[in-house]
Amino acid sequence: MILHVFNPEHDMALAAGRVPFTAPHAGRQLRNDLDFMPALWAKRGDVVLVNDVDNAFDKLRHLGMQVPEADFVTLQGLGQLCHKISGVSPWGWDISIKHQLTHAGVEGEGMPSDGQLEAIRRLSSREWAAAHLQGQAVFVANLTELEHVIDDWRACVLKSPWSCSGRGVRYVGGKLDTSTAKWVANIIARQGGIAIEPYYNKVIDFGMEFEAGADGTITYCGLSLFHTVKGAYVGNLLVSEQEKEDFLAQYISRETLRKAREKAIKVISPAIRNLYQGPFGIDMMLYRPKEVNEIEGASDTPQPLKLNACVELNLRRTMGHVALVLRALGNKYERRLMRIEYDGNRYHLRVNRISASQEERDILL
Repeated sequence: MILHVFNPEHDMALAAGRVPFTAPHAGRQLRNDLDFMPALWAKRGDVVLVNDVDNAFDKLRHLGMQVPEADFVTLQGLGQLCHKISGVSPWGWDISIKHQLTHAGVEGEGMPSDGQLEAIRRLSSREWAAAHLQGQAVFVANLTELEHVIDDWRACVLKSPWSCSGRGVRYVGGKLDTSTAKWVANIIARQGGIAIEPYYNKVIDFGMEFEAGADGTITYCGLSLFHTVKGAYVGNLLVSEQEKEDFLAQYISRETLRKAREKAIKVISPAIRNLYQGPFGIDMMLYRPKEVNEIEGASDTPQPLKLNACVELNLRRTMGHVALVLRALGNKYERRLMRIEYDGNRYHLRVNRISASQEERDILL
């Protein structure tokens, strides 16, 4: 029996790096409102931790699913099942979720050691991604180093080592103002440094989703075409892999995508062997490089889009994985737009039909 847990506050828990950890209200509400979601991928005989069993069933029915393969269990009822649990599959592994589950009586081989969790935290940081996956990104440990990089690059993006949903990100247009300098100093004091990368003129967001085995073997799961607003996730397009590949192939070659996928697997596989087992994703983007006339005053011809093969490494399950699962459930989830919506009171997982007049490009760009 596998215990599944939706803990969307995972990225914030990584940033805190300690227990006890209390997520902000929005993180706690998102967990409570969408805690049923692992039932979409859990197998028969598994259990999904939820706050309210009846409410979880209602939310599944609103998605068009009648009876889940797995059962629901509350934290209060978890103690009676602990002896049957052979493994745990959270949204993401961190010291906080381990502390919560251990306190509820879950223990054994399904729980990673504190040493493994610290290694997962290190691999989840933007410092590790900057060193191993991001060609131009660098990690600095003080303001002086940062200012030198800004002087060279001018337009930059500053990112804290750990953050979530577009938070922990600042844009600099060539000079570090007082407010941003204070923010940077605070991040460096709390998290040990800050990542900096060139500003990219983003055109298309997408990602690649993977599954890691215990021995470090990595399986490619598929593409994720998603949309963000100010760095925060909005929704995913539910279409076939062929349609997603064809869409991206309008702007970049399939060979370039294949090489990016193979490089990611080659770099990440040895790093996570015997440390991390489960889903993970890499957010990518297609961006428009500076026009030749901006640099040399020579041409007005638009330049082809280029690939940033690692905007973020998410060493956890992602909404891209959720989109892949929904798409695989059948035709009723084909050519749909999956969104997380907030109605002012609660978060909802919505799957809406794409109208005939609404092209993928209109949704994504």
